[in-house]
Amino acid sequence: MHHRSKLVLAVGALLLTTPALSSCGFNLATDRINTVQHGGTNRDASVDLLAVVIVSATEGSGTLSGRIVNSSTDSTELSAVTALDDASVSTGEIASVELASGTALAMADIGAGIRVEGDYQAGDIIDLTFEFTNGEQVEVEVPVVRECGFYDGLDSAPTIGEGGPSGPSETSSESPSPSDDEPSTEPTDEAGEQTDASSCETEADEAH
Repeated sequence: MHHRSKLVLAVGALLLTTPALSSCGFNLATDRINTVQHGGTNRDASVDLLAVVIVSATEGSGTLSGRIVNSSTDSTELSAVTALDDASVSTGEIASVELASGTALAMADIGAGIRVEGDYQAGDIIDLTFEFTNGEQVEVEVPVVRECGFYDGLDSAPTIGEGGPSGPSETSSESPSPSDDEPSTEPTDEAGEQTDASSCETEADEAH
């Protein structure tokens, strides 16, 4: 009887500790990628698009800003950018820049940048599809931000139809940087908040 009591106590203690052990589980939040950045992001395909925004100095025109990471085993190139549901949106020429496997590339380094024109203004969100030469099509909800604060000076892509296809920029001759553990140079949520605050200074002054 004494041994049976000890067995019952041991089984009871095991049952009590089981929920605590099972609560550890898998797929913890700390194991998942923490995307803290201002802009549209899509990691569902073999080519990742990170912190994508349209930086706009004037209504209806802007420059794509963001980062492309090639997680596939083959090299690829961005070949086209189209709007899903807005026929008014068009993009300028996209220079041919190869993105090797395992490397990252800033959109500003694709030629002289990619111009996006259409019926939009700062604060809008545009659904864009990015097409790559490896067959990938990546959809991203891209916010339109003002060219100020963190984004000051980034609306610099050539106007559509101006000067023909965009030539390679000075920085595009360099090889895309490795993406492994590379600190992001794209705007974070904090930077976005700073931009929202600073971008309206002139508007607030005009309002007063």
